[in-house]
Amino acid sequence: TIKFDITETKPKYESGIFTGADKLIGNYSSQYKGNDENRVQNLRNACSKINGVILYPGEEFSTNAHFNPCTEENGWALAGTIVKGKIEDSVGGGMCQVSSALYDAVLYAELEVTERHNHSMKVGYSPYAFDATLAGDYKDFKFKNNKAVYIESYLTSSNVVVNLYGEEIHPAGRTIELENKLIEETDPDDPVEKKDPTLLEGETEVVTPLKGYKYELYKKVYEDGVLKDTVKINTSTYSPRQQVTYIGTKKAETTTESTETTTKS
Repeated sequence: TIKFDITETKPKYESGIFTGADKLIGNYSSQYKGNDENRVQNLRNACSKINGVILYPGEEFSTNAHFNPCTEENGWALAGTIVKGKIEDSVGGGMCQVSSALYDAVLYAELEVTERHNHSMKVGYSPYAFDATLAGDYKDFKFKNNKAVYIESYLTSSNVVVNLYGEEIHPAGRTIELENKLIEETDPDDPVEKKDPTLLEGETEVVTPLKGYKYELYKKVYEDGVLKDTVKINTSTYSPRQQVTYIGTKKAETTTESTETTTKS
C-alpha cells in the first residue's frame, strides 16, 4: 500500500468566464491606401500580433507587449512615421494605425482605458482625439476589463478592422456616440531657415507649417434615443509645426582626370 499526499490546484480561470462572452461589443474600421508595400506589411504584422488574443477578467492589455521588439526580425519594415514633426522612415512605421483602431474599438465597447497618448500632429487615418500612438517602451496603449474579451484584428484590401467580443453588460436600447470638440488653436512660430549638410548646394527642402490644436473627446450616452449622460474621454493636444526651409550646404563631388605623358628616347 502506497500513500500519496494529494494537493488539488484549481485553475486560475474556468470555462464559465466565457459564458455569454460571444457578443460583438465594440468594433472599428480604419481605411488605408495600399500603395506603400512596407506600410501594408506593418499593418498586416500589427493585426496578426493582436488577432486571437484573449484578455482575461481583470488583466491589463498592453499593445507594446504584443508589438515589441520593433525590429525587422520581428516582422516590421521601414515605413513613414512622425519624427519631430516630420515624416521619416523608421522600422514599424504605420503600426499606430492599428493601435488607434484598437483604441476606438475599446471606446465603443466601453472598456477601461488605462494608458493612451495622442500623436504630436494630426494623422490622416484618424480624427482628432481618436488616435493612440506608440513609442518605444514609454508610450503605450493599455486597457482592461472585468469580463473576458476576445480580440479579432485583420487587414482587408482597404481597411484595418478590429472587433472585440465579450459579454454585453449594457441594457437593450442603450447606445453611445463619440464626438470630438475643438477647444483651442495655436499658430506656428515664424518661418526660419536652417543649413542642411545632407542637401547639395542650391537645393532646398521646405517643411510646411501647421497650426496646433487642442481637442476634447466626449461620449454621449443615449437610452431609447434620449440623451442621458455626456462623459469626457480625453484631452488631446497637437503641437503646431513651424515652417522650416532647409538649405543645402553639401559640396557636389567633382572628378578630375589626370593626363599621363610618356616620352620616348
